[in-house]
Order: sequence, then C-alpha cells, then structure tokens
Amino acid sequence: MIETYRSYLATKPLDILNLYLQLRATPLGPEFPKETFVRTPIKLIGHFLHVAHEDEKRRANIVSVSTAKLSQVVLSCAQAMGGSKERNRTKIEDFLPFELDAAASETEELTKEILTKLVKSKRIPTNVIAALSPHITPG
Repeated sequence: MIETYRSYLATKPLDILNLYLQLRATPLGPEFPKETFVRTPIKLIGHFLHVAHEDEKRRANIVSVSTAKLSQVVLSCAQAMGGSKERNRTKIEDFLPFELDAAASETEELTKEILTKLVKSKRIPTNVIAALSPHITPG
C-alpha cells in the first residue's frame, strides 16, 4: 500500500487548468462551463479528450486525401519522365499526416483480396464488377 502511494506521489501533478483549456478547445467545449467541468470525473474528461483527438486525426486525414492522391500522381509522372518502367507502388496512406487504424486497414485489405479473387474467377456479374472497380483497383 505504501508503495502504491509512493508511485502515485512520484507522478507528475495534474494541471487542471490545462485540462480545462484542452476540453474547451474541443467541439464539446461550449457545453462545459466551469461548474460542469469541476463535477465531471477525470476519467470521463480523459475519454472526451481522447475521442476528440481521434476525431481530429480522422478529419485531418480526410482533408489530406486529395493532396495525397496528387502526390501519387506527381510521383508517377516523375517516375515516367525518369524512364522507369515499373509501376508506382506507393499507397495513399504513405502521404497522410496520421496513421490509419490498423485493424480497419487489415479488414479492408482482406476484403479487397477476396473481391479481386472473385472477379478473377468470374463469379460476379459484369455490372457488379464495374460498380466495385473503384474499390478494388490499387492506388
């Protein structure tokens, strides 16, 4: 028990003002006056901040998709002008500011692989293949 208290006292002190300012900067911030903030459990505030940070990262990636695609096009053009015969193997994720969710990316890759196998085996009608083309085409 003494060891637990010792490790607790050795941690960095909690800066409540900084925590409050971070919370006020989130989209949920206007709904948190000081009185509500003081009565809210710290774990809940931490959860709010975590969700807001994840949402901010997701929005930054969404806004950066067009720039990432343009980067792929520029890289492909540069390789073509340089005389390279190889296809550009970069992924759009390489140009995004934040990492994508690994579990969701893995599921997406598996789905792409299954769809590609089904298309190659010609078990899917042509109109469905045309509709799936943007999703299974690399890059």
